[in-house]
Amino acid sequence: MTPISELPPRYRSVWLTLAWLLLACVCAGSLAPSPEGPPGVSDKLVHFVAYAALGFAFAGAMGRARYAAIALGLLAVGAGLEAAQALLTSSRSAEWWDLVADAGGIGAGLILAAAVPGGWCRRVEDALGFARERA
Repeated sequence: MTPISELPPRYRSVWLTLAWLLLACVCAGSLAPSPEGPPGVSDKLVHFVAYAALGFAFAGAMGRARYAAIALGLLAVGAGLEAAQALLTSSRSAEWWDLVADAGGIGAGLILAAAVPGGWCRRVEDALGFARERA
């Protein structure tokens, strides 16, 4: 029998769709003209939070067995977006510290997801009554 911590969420495709939509938003925001951020909010903090959210979202949908792949994939996205900012935009520039913030956020998101026994997506489904077996 598969341990509960390794069971995927019942509505995995919905969770993955939401994670991919979040990734699309991060990509669009990374390549859009650079807006003036709120005073006192570091660009690195925005990177950290965005990639923490991505790591958390994908970890919940895909499970612990895929954490390494999630981390490498999101880090590759971050590196690709930094390169795209340097090559394709005039209002953005690539920064190594942005990639460091991305990596830290990915790690934080995965750690946060791992702290929820049984997977956070399954917990949400249980709380909403969606994970009950059909009669």
